[in-house]
Amino acid sequence: MLKPAGLFKARKLGTESDVQLTQQSFLADSTTETGLASLAASPSTGGATELTKNDKYCVSRLPALPPVLSNDPGVGQAGFLNGYTDNATRCALAVSDSAINVWPYASTDDTPITFEFPLPQGAGSEAMPLAILTRPTPGTTLDPGLCIVHSTTGHVTFYESVQYAPALGMINSSRIETHIGILAAQGEYITLAENVEPAGIAVATSWKRVVLIVLRDYKGAAQLQTLELTKPPLRLFSGWLGGAREELDGEIVLIKVGQVSQHGSMQDIIVQDASGTFKKFQYQLSASGTPYIGRHVLLYKLLSFLEKNIDGLIPGSVLHTHFLDLWPLVADQAASTDVYVSLVAVLSSAYGIEQHRLLLLRLKINDSGVLVLSSHQLPDVGSNQLASRPRLFIPSPEKTAFVSIGNAVILSDLSVVSSRHSTSNFQYYEPKWEDVVHFKSAVQIIGFGYEDQTAAANNPALVFISAEHGVVRIERFIETSTEVTSEDTDPSDPVALLKSHILQAIFYGDSSFVEFNVDASRSLDIVNPALTAVVSEVLDSTSPYLPPNFSSTRDSFSLRLKLLKALIDYARANFADHLYVLLPVIVEALEKLEVASNVWHIADGDGADAGHVKHVLKTVIKRNDMVHGSASKDILRSFFSHNVSEILIVLTELVDDLSATPELTTVLLQLLVRTLHDAVYKNEVAYIFGNSEIPPYKLWVFESSLVVKAEEVFTQAFCTKNNSNIQESLLSRPELVQLTDSLFFIVNSAILFMQQTNDDQLHEYVKWYNRRKSDWTDALLTRGLSKEALAIAQKYHDFDSIAYVLEKEREQASPEYIFDKIDFFMNQYGYDFASKLFDYYLSHDQLQRILVDCKPYGSFLEQYFAEKPRKSNKVSWIYYLQAREFKEASNVLISLSAEKDHENQEIQEFNYSLAKLAAIAAKAEGSSTEDSSVLDEIAVEAESNLLVVRIQNKIYQTIASFVGDKQELITLDYFVNDLSNPKLREFGLKAEVGVYFERFAQQKALSKEHLVSLLTSLNPTSQFDHVFADALKVAALITNDAFFHNIASEIWKKLICVTDDWHLISATENNSDDVNKMRLRDTIFFRTVRSVQGSDEIMKVLDDVLEKAREDGMTDGDIWGDKLKQLAEECDIELWINTVRSEAK
Repeated sequence: MLKPAGLFKARKLGTESDVQLTQQSFLADSTTETGLASLAASPSTGGATELTKNDKYCVSRLPALPPVLSNDPGVGQAGFLNGYTDNATRCALAVSDSAINVWPYASTDDTPITFEFPLPQGAGSEAMPLAILTRPTPGTTLDPGLCIVHSTTGHVTFYESVQYAPALGMINSSRIETHIGILAAQGEYITLAENVEPAGIAVATSWKRVVLIVLRDYKGAAQLQTLELTKPPLRLFSGWLGGAREELDGEIVLIKVGQVSQHGSMQDIIVQDASGTFKKFQYQLSASGTPYIGRHVLLYKLLSFLEKNIDGLIPGSVLHTHFLDLWPLVADQAASTDVYVSLVAVLSSAYGIEQHRLLLLRLKINDSGVLVLSSHQLPDVGSNQLASRPRLFIPSPEKTAFVSIGNAVILSDLSVVSSRHSTSNFQYYEPKWEDVVHFKSAVQIIGFGYEDQTAAANNPALVFISAEHGVVRIERFIETSTEVTSEDTDPSDPVALLKSHILQAIFYGDSSFVEFNVDASRSLDIVNPALTAVVSEVLDSTSPYLPPNFSSTRDSFSLRLKLLKALIDYARANFADHLYVLLPVIVEALEKLEVASNVWHIADGDGADAGHVKHVLKTVIKRNDMVHGSASKDILRSFFSHNVSEILIVLTELVDDLSATPELTTVLLQLLVRTLHDAVYKNEVAYIFGNSEIPPYKLWVFESSLVVKAEEVFTQAFCTKNNSNIQESLLSRPELVQLTDSLFFIVNSAILFMQQTNDDQLHEYVKWYNRRKSDWTDALLTRGLSKEALAIAQKYHDFDSIAYVLEKEREQASPEYIFDKIDFFMNQYGYDFASKLFDYYLSHDQLQRILVDCKPYGSFLEQYFAEKPRKSNKVSWIYYLQAREFKEASNVLISLSAEKDHENQEIQEFNYSLAKLAAIAAKAEGSSTEDSSVLDEIAVEAESNLLVVRIQNKIYQTIASFVGDKQELITLDYFVNDLSNPKLREFGLKAEVGVYFERFAQQKALSKEHLVSLLTSLNPTSQFDHVFADALKVAALITNDAFFHNIASEIWKKLICVTDDWHLISATENNSDDVNKMRLRDTIFFRTVRSVQGSDEIMKVLDDVLEKAREDGMTDGDIWGDKLKQLAEECDIELWINTVRSEAK
């Protein structure tokens, strides 16, 4: 059959020498003349783009991107069906609905030479041909051949060289074409074609037939012929004869080359179906060179052997097993080529959830039988692992298995690090190392291949073709026998694996190809140490991904800051449930790194100040011995590259040392702005502040005295009086606001943390903060930054400062502006703000603000009065009177009068009088029975206290009149010498009165007991003739009956014994009745009895005193009792007392 010359065309034309029929290869790059052999021997990663990498593997996109894979819609092809790469030739093949394309994928050309084999237009996907690359023809070309098998017609075409296919295609020769007899009319079609050279190409049909297409004769010349390895199952014929057709047990899933011997004249061909039927055929050449299949076929049903060894090791698994792939370990010399690794899917129903689990089985299969050597369950890479058929590749030296599952590739070492279950001939093992590489869902993988290790510089690899991205290589680095894994770094450790993924994510995270996100279900015990290790490596530049040295320290900081920010994004995307622990760790490192970066930027600048900072920095680092090495080492750059974790010590001492030099105040303040604000504050606000899931924690800056020192520097610069000229030039206004804001933020964060942890120092710290923050606010106000001060106070809900700023603004702002602001904050923050505003007004005695300006917020005022009665009672009673809430007013006034802060007698008299009137007014307005009783009690209490207050006031006013109302002349000596009863002075009067006299002189309330003592100590002259009556009235107000009785008894006894002359009164013999009566009526006793005789309880005490006096014997230590007994004997005192009582009625 003559084919048109235009059927085959190269996408990229070579030089003139390329089209000559020589051993020149199209595999040579356009820039070199290197052929396949030398290309295979050279490093395979030349010109490749690294997509990700760690110490175990590297994923790279190869530079060769043929037009057929281009994402340019004007060039690229759509509708890819399949493709693959060939290990032997390092060529790739892609079959689309319009053409077959072949190109050298290992080429370093961006656009490699590509040969296109057009396909008939309009062919459906079921009629697409299968294309297989073949080895170059020995001695004629270095380029691969191509075998095209049409799946529905069975037509086979073979081209020995893709480069010379146009020329070969013009020759009508049966030697390069043949036909496989398939029954397309009955539904048979070709499902699989594999290169099993040197034997040829093996194909499998939907009827489980396997046919070998022999490509060459025994001399190596192209000569196509077919040999049937297997026939269709017999039950298929029953369908042709009218019987019911049954489903096949499983399609042919693999055809592999086994052992090759006798220089290629004998080889094993392995065929296996999905149900586990294993067949090994032997291809041979006869003595005459005729190919044939040996009669001995090794046949086993592998499923029966799995039942005995696997079931039970997978909890809950059932016997729904699907064989996916198999790989003979031909390089395993110790296994005598009888060892195979099989990829098997088992349907597990553990815990009531059905899931396919993938296993790698190591099998020994020979004439003696089948032995399952070991089993390993592969990690789950998705809920639908079998949607695209998983494939197994174990490239030489057969140390690592590559398992492709959809857009994921599992790399699993075949060497065993541990065995969880073992017997004498079986083990369920854990691989020494295992990992998974995921690709984004948008990556369309159209075919796989592999690469054996062919030279010391190459690594075994899995290779796949992706639409629009080209060829990607996943190569596994081979560990030499001298590389011993450290005991501290177990490569199978989930923490180490996760750390590797995190590092790859932040270093290669911009990739649109590799998917770095991981399963979010990982426990915190794994995530936290992995992420912490990554943070540490980035912070101190110990990560292997970072260059060992940067020419620019600024570049080093820039990269590391970028990485930590990428790490934050990654943690948010992958570990949302653990962010409350992880985010503070990363942000702390980010802050330290940015602090160090900003310190370096200042020190590395121009000018004298930068030189000073650099000198002090070096001194601090040397003093703390933070950098070790030779004397010539650049310790500053070394520290900022590898010791950033210790920046707090350096910064603290740097601030301390710089503060000792006033000339460096400006640069010191700028340093604090760049560190505390630009690094700490900004990052806390950006990543932590406002996140309710993250509990308050202790900022790292509090691990030293940095914050205290910074506050001292701020205070010295901006809060010191008479220094305004210097202050104005230290920082710009925005920088001052930033530094103030930072102080508020950092200190408030510490308070929140201390509140959460019940820190013992919380009280003192809050006191320090409350003392200092007004100065910070003043620093802004004095520079006209009232709006900024108000914004800062509002940000931290510092309502004290808001009230302070608003009152300061009254001096310049209109009243309406202040009222509007107060109203805004009242509506915004409610009682929290209102209470602080009321506190401010009360502490500054601005009662009018509360009573007038705050009148619209009555509910807040009443809540405030209820919660802080002692603090607010000096204004609350006025509010209640204005609101005609008389009961509340009377209660407040009573409590107000009882406080020590309101002991002034005149004030107390006013308060009690008003309390009484308020209680009467409340009762008059109508009240319940219960309230009426309470109000009566208030009125009585007020009246009783008024009595005491007025008695003390009357005495004070009388004494004050004697000295011209000069308080300083009212002294204890004056009282004792001029006013006291002379008869008492010999009984320790001065000491007794001295206890309370100073309070009396200051017009402070005395206790009832002390007031009684004062009254009874006075000489009852005409102006004080009422003192004993007053004393008894005061005593009567004592609620304790026993105490009242004792006090009243003492008053009566003193009255009788030290006031009137009973001897004179009782000497009536020589006097007229009028004289005797006058003497009796002029006595202090008469006046007292006449004043108190209406009180039965007071008069009852007098009766008890007289009765006591009638008793025989002396009283025990009762001076006045003894004197009373004496008067009874000498003057018949009881008779005269009763006479006075009768006269007084």
